[in-house]
Amino acid sequence: MSVASIDSHSTQPHLNQPLENSRLRPRRTLNRLALAVVGVGFGGLGQFLFSRSSLWDGLLFYGVAAILFARALAGHTADLAISAEPRFFNLSLRAGWRRNVGIWLLVLALGLSFVAFDFFANVESYPQAWWLYLSSLGLLLGGSLLLTEGLTWPHKIHGILPTQTVALALVLIMGLALFMRLYNFTNQPFGIWYDEAEAGLEARRMLQEPTYRPVYYPPINVSGHFLALYAAALNWLGDSVHSLRLVSVLFGLGGVLAAYLFGRELRGPRFGLILAFLLAVARWHVNFSRIAMTGVDAPFFEFLSLYFLTRLLRRGHLRDALWAGLSLGGGLLFYTAFRLYWVALFLFVILTCLLGMTQASWRDWWAVTLHHRNWAGHLGRLIFIAVAAWLVVMPIIQFALSESDAFFYRTNQISIFTRRDQPDLIRAVWDSTQKHLLMFNYQGDSNGRHNLPGEPMLDPAMAILAVLGLGLALARPRYPANLFFLLLFPLALAGGIFSVDFEAPQSLRSIGAMPSVIYFAGLALAALGQEAEKALKPLPRLWLLLPAAALLSFILAFNAYTYFVRQARDFASWNAFSAPETLVGRKMAQLGPDTLYYLSPFFAGHPTLRFLAPEVKRQRILTIPDALPIRELPNRPVVLFIHPDDLWIFEEAERIYPNANFEIASSPTEDQTPIVYLVDLQPLNLASVQGLQLRYFKPGGDISSDILSEEPPFHSERALSVNLTWPADLPPSPGAETFDFVAEWSGILYAQRYGPYSLRLITPGKGLLELDGNIIFDDEGEQLTGLPLAQGNHSIRVRAEGGPGQVALFWQQPGKGETFVPQWALYAPPITNHGLLATFYPNDRWQGRPALQRIDPFLDMYFHFTPLPRPYTVEWTGSLDAPQSGLYRLGLRAVPEAQLSLDGKLLLTTLAPNQNIEAAVTLEAGLHDLSVRFKDNTDRSSIYLTWTTPAGVREPIPSQNLWPPLGRYPPRTTPPITNTQVQSLSLNWLDSLGGPGSEPGQFFEPRDVAVLRDGNLVVADTVNRRVQLLTAQGVPLKILTGDPFPFEEPLAVEVNSRDEILVLDSTLQWVYRYDSAGNLLDRFGGPTVFLFHPRGLTVFDDDSVAVADTGSSRLALFSANGIPAGSIGGLGTGPGQFNEPTDVLRDAQGTYYVAEAENNRVQRVDATGNPLLQWAIPDGYAFNGPHLTFGPDGSIFMTESQSRSLYRYGPDGSLLDQWQTIDSVNLAGPVGIYFDALTSRLYLTDVLTHQVHIFEVQTNGE
Repeated sequence: MSVASIDSHSTQPHLNQPLENSRLRPRRTLNRLALAVVGVGFGGLGQFLFSRSSLWDGLLFYGVAAILFARALAGHTADLAISAEPRFFNLSLRAGWRRNVGIWLLVLALGLSFVAFDFFANVESYPQAWWLYLSSLGLLLGGSLLLTEGLTWPHKIHGILPTQTVALALVLIMGLALFMRLYNFTNQPFGIWYDEAEAGLEARRMLQEPTYRPVYYPPINVSGHFLALYAAALNWLGDSVHSLRLVSVLFGLGGVLAAYLFGRELRGPRFGLILAFLLAVARWHVNFSRIAMTGVDAPFFEFLSLYFLTRLLRRGHLRDALWAGLSLGGGLLFYTAFRLYWVALFLFVILTCLLGMTQASWRDWWAVTLHHRNWAGHLGRLIFIAVAAWLVVMPIIQFALSESDAFFYRTNQISIFTRRDQPDLIRAVWDSTQKHLLMFNYQGDSNGRHNLPGEPMLDPAMAILAVLGLGLALARPRYPANLFFLLLFPLALAGGIFSVDFEAPQSLRSIGAMPSVIYFAGLALAALGQEAEKALKPLPRLWLLLPAAALLSFILAFNAYTYFVRQARDFASWNAFSAPETLVGRKMAQLGPDTLYYLSPFFAGHPTLRFLAPEVKRQRILTIPDALPIRELPNRPVVLFIHPDDLWIFEEAERIYPNANFEIASSPTEDQTPIVYLVDLQPLNLASVQGLQLRYFKPGGDISSDILSEEPPFHSERALSVNLTWPADLPPSPGAETFDFVAEWSGILYAQRYGPYSLRLITPGKGLLELDGNIIFDDEGEQLTGLPLAQGNHSIRVRAEGGPGQVALFWQQPGKGETFVPQWALYAPPITNHGLLATFYPNDRWQGRPALQRIDPFLDMYFHFTPLPRPYTVEWTGSLDAPQSGLYRLGLRAVPEAQLSLDGKLLLTTLAPNQNIEAAVTLEAGLHDLSVRFKDNTDRSSIYLTWTTPAGVREPIPSQNLWPPLGRYPPRTTPPITNTQVQSLSLNWLDSLGGPGSEPGQFFEPRDVAVLRDGNLVVADTVNRRVQLLTAQGVPLKILTGDPFPFEEPLAVEVNSRDEILVLDSTLQWVYRYDSAGNLLDRFGGPTVFLFHPRGLTVFDDDSVAVADTGSSRLALFSANGIPAGSIGGLGTGPGQFNEPTDVLRDAQGTYYVAEAENNRVQRVDATGNPLLQWAIPDGYAFNGPHLTFGPDGSIFMTESQSRSLYRYGPDGSLLDQWQTIDSVNLAGPVGIYFDALTSRLYLTDVLTHQVHIFEVQTNGE
């Protein structure tokens, strides 16, 4: 086979072919075209089935499609004609002095490279090594250009662009490529990913430090060459991430041009244009062309090196060997996926040699290639390629040899052999292989930085073409190009297959396979076009151009829409580029370096923040779980940036600093997900909780007694320290000058570190110091002691009898000198010392001397930063304060393991990492000894302690219900328990509002009603898709439509203690929250909580929320802030099970009354769903099902639309009353019901008369 004939396209019939066969060719061509089109159709059906998640059916259709397409076209693509005619190549060397100088320059370049190689072994000599390296490359280029001959520029341009049509087509394709990579460039992607910022920081450092010239940067696996490109971009284009991303844009554009050059050289200009177009618009390539990460460079160097290698095979010119070597070496400087390309080239050479020696179809080509007249030329070209590649990649080779651990660090980190979720290695590799093979057509990369999560990597048309082209290549593997790409495809995919299985499929590590995929798609498209051109040759070219234009337009439009619309609107893709960190960094840059910043552990130290706000140095980490209060002097603003996983910090800050500025940054995607919470604390906010409460009492007992005086203090103030001198600092109160008083400082002392403290108290008379309920000092004059203090909050009380002299409290922290106890260590309410005492041991046995003790406010934490090196153990001790007697469910979840003991008995032991276990326990109101043990010997450690209260609220055990060991506990109050006494009552009709219609004040099937504090009504005007606010007389005030998220089915409304309006949309699954004026505040619930056509909404006394999730047959519980708090029940007809619940109430004992439409009953269950009582109600159905409200005496009103009745039951289920007519009102379809205790009015909605009826409720004696 002649090298010149590789993949040529001669379509003329053989000269010796019979005339009859030539005449029959059009019919056969049409048959082949028809069969190929049928194959395309089967491929389309396969892709359609893939889009419907029908994997095996799709694979079957795709298999048939590939067979039919290959059967039709594989034998007629004229990719290769074998010729045994030898051809001998000329190296095209210059003569005379140019040859001599060129040779010496090459020798000098090689020598300098070896010198530079030694210099690169020492970091201190990097500057000199780089100069030697660059000099060797310059000598290589200079010597090669002198030594070798090349074509003139007109010949080069004509070879690349043989016609004006080809030139215009290439310009158009490059324009499309530029559009796809620069459209909306500054906004998509929005954020700056970790690796982008890290690379930007290193590039910036190279500009700032002339001696900093790294060879390789292991943390993000990039070479110094790449960082140098970034540094040049920052220097020339400006210091921004967009400058960095323009480097990738250029690689992307270069890849498109290189694809054209390779395709043109391989099979002609048309094939080159096809490859260029497919790569230009492929979303896979576009995505990585717009981010400042290594990766998109791999296809560029693959196509470029293939172009020069193909030219070298065709022409044999030594200059092509130079460019091939440079491109092969250049690829090794960038993304690691290119290393697999080298493996593919090596295997291709070995395989072609084997085929040449064993296969008849290759034997002639082998003999020609190894003709003795070609040996010297082949050897020279190989040496030239090797020398050029060596000179380029030499610094990386030296680094890999001398710093192998660092060079392969990232590779080892992500290897499936060292990290995987599937314990069985073979199964893990097999699963990963399947996912990678299916990522092009079925389910793609789920990483939002790489792809629209889960979307196939290719558009449907290109996906079909790629499979058909793969079939063509498999049908003719003896064609060199087909053989090579069949080798490259699995080898390049191996980069993703053999990386961590939980990321599979991984489109970035498999990016080396992109040229294969583009080649296969282009092969199918070219073959189909060639066959169509033959078959339809008598017809106008428009018959071919229109379908081709339509196909290419579809490919372009689909990729553009998917990337610029769908992917831009997808939260996972938007958020994947460190969007929260980007918002934080930009805000920090805006606020400037004079502000002190506290960051969630997620944000701390993130390179995106350092890249965007390089001048900001004052940063602290919000320590979890003891993040608040902010323990800083109030001398500058403090801003908190809080990650959504740490939302509790934001909510706690709202409680502690109610006058601070609070902001929530949400995503611009449709769901508007909160991603950053900001708290802006001014000095006054910080000072508002600092200091101790200082009160002066008239003496009425011993200074150490719990109550100093029966009388209230005659003076109170906030003291920022315990440091007074009497009489100079006496309060301006009558009697104070006689010193007949006792002064008391009380509050919280914060110990910043664990260890031994020295405390010294000076008083003019008798003085007392109490810490954590333990009396430390109780004497006169100066008192001194040393004691260990756990890190965290401690209750403190200082008392001093009046007298002339100084009152002062000093401390000496571990390793520091004595000072007054500072302002930042003293706090007043609402700061408390709630929590548990954590004792940390530097071993796995809970034994020995503790390495750390601290007060943790609660146990609901992920250990971003471990307090001790692993392994270690910790025991939390203290007391659990049960607010009321009843049945509790305590829950424990930990990574890796933990156990819980209550009142000295082991209650829970985790069985597996991150698996929640619970136990029910009946507790009396009050304190119970609590102990939690935890062992940390693995990554991603965490612990979560929860409870479900008798009221049914499942939550992390709140800090206020935990106490560390104390000498004396504050007195507690027990909530009163009230008994329900049912009374007889009567209903008097007062008014009926509304009527059928869509005008303000009219209703269409109103399904619920609620009343605000001012007496205004809130009506769910369901069919009109709105909620109306009206006066008590029915005068319209405002219409709520849900905007900017319009209602679909608003059928339940409620009002909480903050006079906020809650609206349940059954179809959309959201609960909207408005203020009393009808302004939208937020919404919660939504598709992520998996509600299914809920019909009931109830707000309890503590503002927690229950949704009667009718379709799922459960109660969905939410906190007052809308956070999911668990659920109760499940589908069934037995006790404790529900079937289409439509409404729920909760009584003072924390038990629930649930109306069930399908089970035709009201069921009473406790907070954990255990059945207590049930009674039958009339048959109904869920759409207008029964709804409940408590009456003034604790009885239960219930609507029932089927029987057109209003019922009243006692809490025990006894039927007390039934009304179908009340005065002049005939109930037709009663559904919604609300009792207003302030006015003793009962409100009823009727969906058939489209009215709201108002009744006065009168009990006996009224």
